[in-house]
Amino acid sequence: MLCVQRQWEAALAGFDRAIALEQHHAEAHSNRGFVLHELRRLDEAIASCNRAIALKPGYAQAYCNRGSVLWPRDRSRRRCRATIERSRSAPATLRGM
Repeated sequence: MLCVQRQWEAALAGFDRAIALEQHHAEAHSNRGFVLHELRRLDEAIASCNRAIALKPGYAQAYCNRGSVLWPRDRSRRRCRATIERSRSAPATLRGM
């Protein structure tokens, strides 16, 4: 309910409490990763999703949540690499601009 209402901090606190009670609850770790992604705490989000996957390797939602965090990062890296490659092949007169 808190996620639907976009109350991310309260939702995170709830998932943290659930994990404190049951450390092996893959769904709570995955949902925590989703909330951390919404809070732009990306490294923590990935770690939570990875924990969920380690606990329950067949849990597809954990992979989806992790992918949601990684996909924009990967696209940014690819754009950055492409820009660097283009700049290397640009004429010397353009590189100094």
